[in-house]
Amino acid sequence: MQEVETRYGRLKVVDPANDLISRVLATYGEWGSCETRFVAANLADGAAVADIGAFLGTFGLGVAGLRPLRALCCVEANSSTFPLLHHNIAANKPASLKSAVALAAIIGPAGNLPFEASMAPGNAGSFSLAMAADDNRIAVPVAARHMTLAALRQEHGPFDLIKIDVEGLELAILQDDQEFLDTSDTTLWLECNEVPGSLDLAEFLLDRGFSVYYFAFPATTADNFKKAEPVDFPYGYEAGLWATRSEAPVLDDDLRVAGCILKRVESREDLRLALWATPRWAPASWMGRSHQETVALAAHSLLGENLEDYLVSFVPDGGSRPWSPPLPLVLQQRIDDQQAEIQALDTDLILEREKTSALAEQSTALKANLEASVKEARAQKILLAQEREQAAAYATTITEQLNDLTKEARASKVMLAEERDRAAHAIQSQASQLEQLHAQLHAMQGERERLVTHANNLTAINENLSHEKDALLQERERIVTHVNNLTAINENLSHEKDALLQERERIVTHVNNLTAINENLSYEKDALLQERERIVNHVKNITAINEGLAQENNALLQERDRMAVHVRNITDINESLAQEKNTLLQERDRIIAHVNNLAAINDVLTSEGQALRQEKEQLLIEAAALQRHDANLTHQVLALTSQVAGMYHSTSWRITLPFRLLSRLLRGDFKELKRLYAIKRGS
Repeated sequence: MQEVETRYGRLKVVDPANDLISRVLATYGEWGSCETRFVAANLADGAAVADIGAFLGTFGLGVAGLRPLRALCCVEANSSTFPLLHHNIAANKPASLKSAVALAAIIGPAGNLPFEASMAPGNAGSFSLAMAADDNRIAVPVAARHMTLAALRQEHGPFDLIKIDVEGLELAILQDDQEFLDTSDTTLWLECNEVPGSLDLAEFLLDRGFSVYYFAFPATTADNFKKAEPVDFPYGYEAGLWATRSEAPVLDDDLRVAGCILKRVESREDLRLALWATPRWAPASWMGRSHQETVALAAHSLLGENLEDYLVSFVPDGGSRPWSPPLPLVLQQRIDDQQAEIQALDTDLILEREKTSALAEQSTALKANLEASVKEARAQKILLAQEREQAAAYATTITEQLNDLTKEARASKVMLAEERDRAAHAIQSQASQLEQLHAQLHAMQGERERLVTHANNLTAINENLSHEKDALLQERERIVTHVNNLTAINENLSHEKDALLQERERIVTHVNNLTAINENLSYEKDALLQERERIVNHVKNITAINEGLAQENNALLQERDRMAVHVRNITDINESLAQEKNTLLQERDRIIAHVNNLAAINDVLTSEGQALRQEKEQLLIEAAALQRHDANLTHQVLALTSQVAGMYHSTSWRITLPFRLLSRLLRGDFKELKRLYAIKRGS
């Protein structure tokens, strides 16, 4: 590590040779100065600020240097860079800052989360707890302390502004403190990168009732602390979301001149379009160019042209440059390609609609099967309850009616066995059906994801068509201008034709004068005849020239007609593209509605599946209870039979004979019964 002079004081930084932001601080003496100027301009004096993801402390020190603060709390989870933050805050705390503290802690949602920190090599500012180490990121040690946002507020708050820059964990932190955010007037300043999670973050803030603003700013500017030329990040912009329930933020003239962007965000789509229109990189040669020059350079780049070849070589017949086809042909080719893509998309949409219809029918059938299974399970449950009541009745009367109870116990045992088998079979069948339902639900979820992806692709194509439409409108304007120029040229040619006709009349008049002179001056006849021949030849040449001009005029008129037809064709194509765009938008809305319906059906099926699993578990519990009750009944019958058989030793043989027979029958011993039957037959 080393120390560098910056706008915020003398800071300790990571080795500039091995770290991006440290190298920028060493070169320009600042990082994101437009960000701190914007935040400070929209804070009140005496505000308290929490800087979560403070890194080296440039944000907190930058704001505190521009606005007198009551308190500044800087939090960093990277244990390897926290000592630098602690030193920078302690050594460079402004006199107007009443209280400053640096914490080494992980700010995250409650619970034991598997915090795996990583960063991109050579960029300690990319430290993230939301991404594990892989081939593109290296593992980084983290702070031992873990705090929620609520705990940070209770210990060091309250805060007027909470800034969170934790590379992807912003939404999870805010969701964990959602109850506070629903009623809080605290302003939030959150990192906004080009990832779908930024759209989710904006939607979450809008749902909480915040007014959300998108602010984008260049990472380096020409008026940096060390007045170095900003060439490391040509047109490199950073961005964030300003969420507030108070007054809208303002953008001063200096920030506007520096190229900063401030937009109100009222939906996910607003933020997506704002991110799309934010520059992230451009060639260094574009820096400092005017708007017109930047557009020209971008057009040359799109057409594959470069300065080294520009106007150096030409086609021999004077046509267009060999590396750049005429723009109308390029546009026509793009229109043809777009139409082919639209036809392919129409085919895909038809197939997707067929798949969606089949899935809907399958879902209906699954729902019907699920309802039938529920009814059957309930019937089995009622039947088992009835059998349980019958078994209880048998148990209460077994001591009074032993013989009847024995017969009923046998019948009950058989019936219970049959019911138990049927219940087990039904449970197995229901379990199999539930597994099939889970598999089908998983397939439906995959299909839903594919539909969402396809809808996103359609949205991207729709945007491309919109851009192509704008380009076609511009091309149409250029063609109209060209047609107007051709019309002016045609008018000029008409005037020249009239002038030639007048010249011809003057020549004819001159010939007539020469003829009169010939009659008066016979001695000059030969000379005049020769002169007349020359004049006649001259008149013929003029006539031929006039005819050529007339042919050229006709050719120009035909060209004008062709251009008018081409303009009409382009207009028709533009209208067709607009209609196809509207059709695609309607189809996208239908697909989104259908996806939402599938999601609702999925939720219903999931809840019904959970209910079935609970009923299955209850049936298993009741079946086990019945088995235990059946075993108790059998044990009681055997005990009573043994007791009665024991009476044999104290009573006569004839009195105890029925009981002995019953006992042996229960044990499966039929020898005594066969012997008595043989004696009876012999007598």
